[in-house]
Amino acid sequence: MTPELYRRVNELFHAALARPKDERAAFLDDACGADASLRAKVEALIAAHERTGDFLDSPVYGLETHSLSEEVSTNLLIGKSVGRYEVLSLLGVGGMGAVYLARDTRLGRKVALKVLFQSSTNDTRRAGRFRREARAASALN
Repeated sequence: MTPELYRRVNELFHAALARPKDERAAFLDDACGADASLRAKVEALIAAHERTGDFLDSPVYGLETHSLSEEVSTNLLIGKSVGRYEVLSLLGVGGMGAVYLARDTRLGRKVALKVLFQSSTNDTRRAGRFRREARAASALN
């Protein structure tokens, strides 16, 4: 997939999810036109998003959430435990937070753990986008 196609699929995916379910087909008819391949990619992401259920409705380790201040070093979590996750290393930092390589101690596998900056947790638009991103990512093998 080219970067441009990836950007377009991602854009349509988020735009479709922002609409009520009964309006999505008409939206995709208009947005994708005759490009059946583009529509199939977007619909596959939507289906994966819907299969993931509501596992994001509660934090991974109880009722408490973690967030980082942008001023705090993102390396502070390395070597620490966050719930059942042991933080191994920093993978990257973006506009919403930091992504770490972590080990799920219950399942014994490596995972990506995203910790949001405090400013992102207070923005409902960003929080919604984070939930959609996480649902889509969870559908990947």
